[in-house]
Order: sequence, then structure tokens, then C-alpha cells
Amino acid sequence: MIARILTGSILFAGLAIAADTGRIRNDIAADSHVGDEAWYELYIREPVAEPEKHPDVGWMFYSKTDTAEDVVRRAGDAVKLEWQTKVEGPKYAPLKPGPGRIVIERIAEDKKNRVYRDKLYFNGNYLGQLIENRDTMIPPSAAGKAYPAIVRTTSGKNFVQSEKGKLSTSGDFLMEVGELPDGWTDILLHPGTKREQSRGCFLGGAPTATEDPKSKEKTSYAPETLKKLRIFYFMGDKPQANYFRPTTIAVRGHPNALDMDELQKQLTAHEGNRPTVYLDSMKIPTIGIGFNLNRSDAKLKIEELGLDYRKVLDGKTSLSNAQIRKLFAGDVENAIMSVRARFADFDKFPEMRKRVVVDMMFNLGAQKFDGFKKMIAALKERDFDRAAAEMKDSTWFGQVGHRATTLYDMMKGDRDFGE
Repeated sequence: MIARILTGSILFAGLAIAADTGRIRNDIAADSHVGDEAWYELYIREPVAEPEKHPDVGWMFYSKTDTAEDVVRRAGDAVKLEWQTKVEGPKYAPLKPGPGRIVIERIAEDKKNRVYRDKLYFNGNYLGQLIENRDTMIPPSAAGKAYPAIVRTTSGKNFVQSEKGKLSTSGDFLMEVGELPDGWTDILLHPGTKREQSRGCFLGGAPTATEDPKSKEKTSYAPETLKKLRIFYFMGDKPQANYFRPTTIAVRGHPNALDMDELQKQLTAHEGNRPTVYLDSMKIPTIGIGFNLNRSDAKLKIEELGLDYRKVLDGKTSLSNAQIRKLFAGDVENAIMSVRARFADFDKFPEMRKRVVVDMMFNLGAQKFDGFKKMIAALKERDFDRAAAEMKDSTWFGQVGHRATTLYDMMKGDRDFGE
């Protein structure tokens, strides 16, 4: 790891900091500071550690009280840093801001509270955590692309920051995700802690409040994560006049993508997993995880495993775990393809509802699934409550027992499988 510092060479904790022409650039006015410390901007080149979190050309902040070790540690392993000084007169010269790159990394689902927990980065600097309502999350940005960031100065709620993170209906900073697909508007990074406060928005935590001892007037301040975002964007607490910083927002992770492990657990529980032929609830000879031995391509699929179809059907030959997995993988892939062919916006469905639809397609087959015309119409309008009601109002609901009630609850969003 090499950083170009002032002069000479420094060695600490086994880390060599090789000096070069010694250039530090102070990119904000001298009176701009975080707490009691002035912060300066550091230009990062050729980042190689965690490339998804670092732009090809980017910026990070450091305090003038930081040691070289502090700066290098925050920059990440094997990142080459170059910093330089530019001083004009008694104050540091304000420079044109470089581009900003926000990354929101989806890291874990909190099933109990039905939210997703995310990490927020600005040009490679970790700022803190966000949460999202798992049922209304926006799509991740496409690989290699990002959404444009829009800075708003007004809001119908006390979401807009001004100096020191003070919150009001107007100010200088409220970040919005731009150019989203149809169905998502006004997606903001704003204060909040509960899923019902998010209809696709990213919640940065609870605001804090102070009370004037004389007037008893209360003032609200942004949570630390969002306060840091404003400071990093403006390169300090006080933005320069006519400030504009081209910024993008990359949303990483695919919480709305099918969780194949969860889907396999769910289908295995609903279909059973038996290596030898048995009759299902409809008296159809079945094997493995719901593989119908009467279907038109069953003989071909069994023979592709190197087995005698008649011996398998008669119960004289059992399947190995590997053979069961191969049949299952093919059936799941076919079910997902059939679902996608019917719902153009399937990728926008919440993950749990996706598993419901794939489960039904797996269980029913395409021809019988298409008989649920009203349910399909409701799903195309993303009306999951009406879709659940149409599921319940069917002959199928009374035929498959506990499976139907579980899928009904999942479609309504009342509980997930296994809860």
C-alpha cells in the first residue's frame, strides 16, 4: 500500500508509506469543519480493493488531525493515494468539486421486522447503515450503471437538511434517486426507523432533537448517517455558492431476486423429497421433489439420468440425491421461465411473492396455472391482496391443504415461509 506523503519515508505497523513530491490539497474553506476539526478532500487514484465500493476516480475526506495511517486505513488495502497542497492567501482556495459516487449495498434481510439493512458509501467511504421496506424496494441498478442523484431543497416533510444537519421543509440538501422505472417516484434518503415510513425510500435512522431552554422551541437534526452524506457531498458543512457536484447512486445487491435456497426449502417442504416413487395427493406417481412421472417428458428425463424409466415407475429403482437435485433444478428453471413469460414485471415483485408464484407454477404446471385468470390479472396490477383472495376462491385451495394456506399468507405478506 503506497501513499504519497510530504517528504521522506514513514514506517508504522509494518506498513511503508513512501514519500514522493509531497502534495496535499485542501479543498474546502478553512472555516468549514466537522465538529471541531477541519476536513479536507483526498483524491484517490487506481483503487483496487473492493472495486464495487470505489470509483475509478474518486474522493475521500480526512481531518487535518488524521495521521497518514488513519488515512490509508480508511482508503482500503492496496489503494494508491495522491494528495497535494494548494493555498491562496489567508484561506484555502475553494476548488471545483469532483464527481460523487454513492453506493448503497444491500447486505441482510431482517425477516422479523420485514426490512432490508444496507450500507451507505460515498466515494468509497463508509457512512453508516440504512434500512428499506422489503416489500417496496427499488430495483438494483444494472451492472456497471447507476441512477442519477438529485439534490432537492424542499419537501412536504422535515426531511431537508441545512447547516449542522438541521431538518426542515426547506434547506440545501435532500438526496433523491432519479430516473427510476415506472412505479417508483420520490425515492429519498430520509430519516426514519420503521418499515411503514418507506415506500421504496432509504431510511437513515431516527432524527435527534434539542430544546431551547428559554423558548422551549425544539429543533430536529438529521441522523448521523445522513448528516455525513451531506457533509461529504458539500465537502464541509457550508456549501460553496452555485455548488453543483455530479453524483450517481448505485444500488447493489438483489434482494428482490429469487432466493434459490429458500425456494428449494419451501418446495421441498411442500412437495416432499422421496428417492422412490409414491402417489401424491392427486394419486399421480411422483418421485424426488415433486417430479411427475406421468408427464410427457418424464421418460426422457429419467433416461437422461442413465436409469430405466419402467423400473423407476415400478419402484424398483431409487434416485440418488444428485439425480433428485438435477431433476429439481430443471423443473424450477422451467417454472421460473413460465412465470416470466406471463409477467413482464416479475422482477419488480417482492421476493416472497415471487416464491409464491413459482411455487404455484411448479405445483400446477402452466396449463392449470393459466386457469387462475383473476389471480393473474391481479398480479399484473401488483394487487397482492386481491391475488391472495383469488387463490383462496379456488378448488386448488381445498386440494393442497397446508400448502395453500401458507402461500395465501405469503401472498398477503402476513408471514413468510417458516415463520
